[in-house]
Order: sequence, then structure tokens, then C-alpha cells
Amino acid sequence: MVDLDNGTLTIEDTRVVVRGRAEASDGKSESSQRDISIDLMVGPEGRPLPRIRRHDVRHTYATMAQDAGHNIKTLSERIGHADVTVTGKIYTHKSRRTDRAMADAMGELIERQATSRRTYRPSHPRKADDREKPQVRPHDKAKART
Repeated sequence: MVDLDNGTLTIEDTRVVVRGRAEASDGKSESSQRDISIDLMVGPEGRPLPRIRRHDVRHTYATMAQDAGHNIKTLSERIGHADVTVTGKIYTHKSRRTDRAMADAMGELIERQATSRRTYRPSHPRKADDREKPQVRPHDKAKART
């Protein structure tokens, strides 16, 4: 049910596709039934947004929310997932925007580090005895046994 006065949407049931046909479902978990706040989305000059399949809206919405830095737990609750891993693994997708932002941030971090007088030290340095041990790879162990 949509409540335009309060800007909320009550989700009481879901649809699933079975053998190519949409059928009613009671949802996968208790979090499937929920109330969420909505934004009445319109395009430029108040025109309606282009048509998009309802399920694609969930993926697009999740990816855009992730790009904007919103909390994954809140996002997961809004789209009705009981577990944030479903949201993260299935509903959010690779984004050039976040990839570019991370590349730029890491470039700046590396440049700052390179121009400072301090040497970067990992927050969890390996123990001295770990550094001195040679790395033994699994296929090296097999060769040693034969």
C-alpha cells in the first residue's frame, strides 16, 4: 500500500517467478513484510522516469545507495533482506563511480606516503621469525615427498 501523504510504502507480499510466470509469495523471511519511506521519483521538469522492470529497480537502487555511501544494514532492511550478505553479493553491482573514487583516494594516499619522510608500516607487521622463514608452496611439498 502506498501512502503518498506520509511518503511510505507498506510491503505485505512478494511476487516470485515460477516457470516463467509471476506468482504471489509470502516472502522468504519475516523481513519481507515491512514499511519503508519512499521518494516520489520524477525526472527532469517533473516528467516520469523511463520504464524499468520492478526487479531491476532493486538492483539499481542497491547499487546507487552503495555508491552514495549509505549503510548496508539499512539498505538491506529497506529492500527486505534478512541478511546483509545477500544485499552485498547479489543486489549491489560493480560501479565505475566507486571504483574511480577508490582509485583516486588510493593514489592520493600513496602519493602522500611517498612524499612524506616516514616509511609506511602495516598495522599488523609480521613477526620477525615469519619474515625469515622461506615460503613453502603446496607443490614444493609434493616434490619433496617423491
